[in-house]
Amino acid sequence: MLMISGIIAIHLTVLTGYLLWKNSAPAITLLGMGIIMFILAYIFNVNEYQLSCGGNFLKIFYDYIYEAFTNRFLEAGLLIMLFGGYIEYMKKIKASDAIIYLMMRPVSVFKKNAYLFSIIVIPIGMFIYLALPSATAMGLFFMATIYPVLLGLGVSRGFALSVISACTIFDVGIASWNSNIAAEALQMDISQYFSVQLPIVIPLVFVSMLFIYLSNKYFDKKESQNQSIKPYMIKIEDWTKVPYLFYALFPLLPILILLISPYQMRITSSLSISIIISFFIVGIVDSIVKKSFVQALKSMDCFWEGFGKICMSVVVLMICADIFSQGLIRMGFIDFIIHILTILPVSDFILMFTLGIVVFFSVLLVGSGVSLFSSILPLMPELAETIGVSTLALTVSMQLITGIARIASPIAVIVLTVTKLAGVSPMLLIKRNLVPMLIVSLSVIMIGYFFIN
Repeated sequence: MLMISGIIAIHLTVLTGYLLWKNSAPAITLLGMGIIMFILAYIFNVNEYQLSCGGNFLKIFYDYIYEAFTNRFLEAGLLIMLFGGYIEYMKKIKASDAIIYLMMRPVSVFKKNAYLFSIIVIPIGMFIYLALPSATAMGLFFMATIYPVLLGLGVSRGFALSVISACTIFDVGIASWNSNIAAEALQMDISQYFSVQLPIVIPLVFVSMLFIYLSNKYFDKKESQNQSIKPYMIKIEDWTKVPYLFYALFPLLPILILLISPYQMRITSSLSISIIISFFIVGIVDSIVKKSFVQALKSMDCFWEGFGKICMSVVVLMICADIFSQGLIRMGFIDFIIHILTILPVSDFILMFTLGIVVFFSVLLVGSGVSLFSSILPLMPELAETIGVSTLALTVSMQLITGIARIASPIAVIVLTVTKLAGVSPMLLIKRNLVPMLIVSLSVIMIGYFFIN
């Protein structure tokens, strides 16, 4: 039955991809296909799903849908909506113009080498990501600060989005969820596990920078020939007056509050709180500067416009993508792939290489590195023994790949968020990230196999 359900899951995934390619409504397509896979998983009793439902599939399924919506809205969904509202408010009071103006002055010297400067943003962003291990939060933060600057230098939207998303590919460090559960499974201290990750990640930073650059240069050249891409530059000399330059501090305020916060909480909750605090601080300062409390309140009202726009687009799509990915897992897709790999009569390197490729494309389908890695982590000791490599080497390699592949998935939250804010299709970003991230993933496999014992 596992073979049948796995084959059906692959066909349904291909059908979903075809429908999305034909520009069908993505949210309802993902939701519908996810529901179909949940129903089929129950009918075929995949992994004794009927037993876990206790004969009451409709109630269990309803509870899951309700929980998916509730959890997403309360956690990542709330964060995205708050950041969306805050970004809209920053535009309204022209704080975004102020930060662009101030940042453009020192970096305007790079206009002749805009692409080189853009690539340098990647390792800087990766370093920040160690302290802010939320890809969504990083994407939103960079969309409010770095993205307009990159556009102002003259790079295309696709290049700018690719650079911003690439800052989140290495899911490493002591604050990383996947790293912590991997270290726990290996019975290692998280700092010890990080010391294993770091020598792998450092050379991969340069690999990712190189291939992100080459991929985007290729697509920019191709799309400029089709006249579908129109990069533009911000000319500092044309900005004769930018009022309230100290407003440039406001877009950075949520992160600054987070960094100096004396208490420790989950990253999503603490960042959400810092956004709310920042919103009221900026509102008070704006009312004092403009000497009009009423005018300040009118400006603050646009916060809810941005809040609602993001809710109706990114958050709903994110929830539907989550239901689709869970339906795929319920259908036994991961178990099916692992079963196929364990019966292949090939060498240990080829088997590990194949597993890495399968994990990479599985993340593309599921859209979540956390969901996929959590699913395969308990299988690591058995898989390592089957392949003939150490459990440490296999776990580190697969964990890194799940983070890398995420920005090449059209239903990953980080991809949906940044492309929606930029007003472009997720496929614009996916085609630029796919090959570079695949090459980086293959590099992980090579390092994991030959250099980790």
